[in-house]
Amino acid sequence: MQNLIFDCDGVLVDSEHLSCGAWLPVLARYGVETNLSEIETMIGKSDQAVLDHFTRKTGTRFPTEILTERQHEYFRQAQENLQSFPGLAEVLTTLGQRGIPRAVASSGHPDKIRFSLDRVGLRSHFDIVCSAVEVAEGKPAPDLFLLAARRLGVEPATCTVVEDSIFGIEAALRAGMQAIGFTSSYSAAVLHEAGAHRVFSTYDEFLNLLHKR
Repeated sequence: MQNLIFDCDGVLVDSEHLSCGAWLPVLARYGVETNLSEIETMIGKSDQAVLDHFTRKTGTRFPTEILTERQHEYFRQAQENLQSFPGLAEVLTTLGQRGIPRAVASSGHPDKIRFSLDRVGLRSHFDIVCSAVEVAEGKPAPDLFLLAARRLGVEPATCTVVEDSIFGIEAALRAGMQAIGFTSSYSAAVLHEAGAHRVFSTYDEFLNLLHKR
C-alpha cells in the first residue's frame, strides 16, 4: 500500500501566490526592494530560508519578529482569498475510504498549515501534520519527509510525495521516496526535469496516476 505525503501550499491549497506575495509589504517596511518573481524562485523553501536569502543579499539584520509579521500578512490576505483545488476534497475522501495513510509535510509554520487547511475545510483529512520548523534542515534536505514517514510509522521507500515545487521534489528523492509533481507552480517539463516520477495537472487525474510507476 502506498503512503501519501502531501505538501500544503500549491498542493492542498492554492496559496503560492499569496504565500509569496505576503513577503512584499513586510520586506518593504524594512527598506528591502524585491518583486514576486525573485521570491517565487524560492517556492518550497521555508520562511527562514527566504529570510536568510535577503539577509545575505542586503546585509540587513532583520528582527526575529519579521517572520511573525509575514505570517500575519499571509493570514490577512488569505482570509478571504484562499481556495483549494477542484476535485481535491473528493480525492481525499476516496483515499480515506481506501484506508491509504496520509500526512501533510510543509515548509510553513504549523499555525499557517492549520489555518490554511481549516480555511478550505481539509483539516479533517489529515491526522499527521509536519512542519519544517520541526527539523534541522528544510527542503531540499530530506528531513521533513523523513519525519512524516516516522510519524506515519512506515519506511520511506513506501512513501509517495505530492509536490508542486522543485525543492520539494528534490527533498522527496533524497528521502528515498517516489515524487508526484502537481503543475500548480511549475510546468510538467520543469517538474520532470527536477526528478518527478509522475506529473498531473488536475485532481481528476490523481487516483489513476497512483497506479502508475
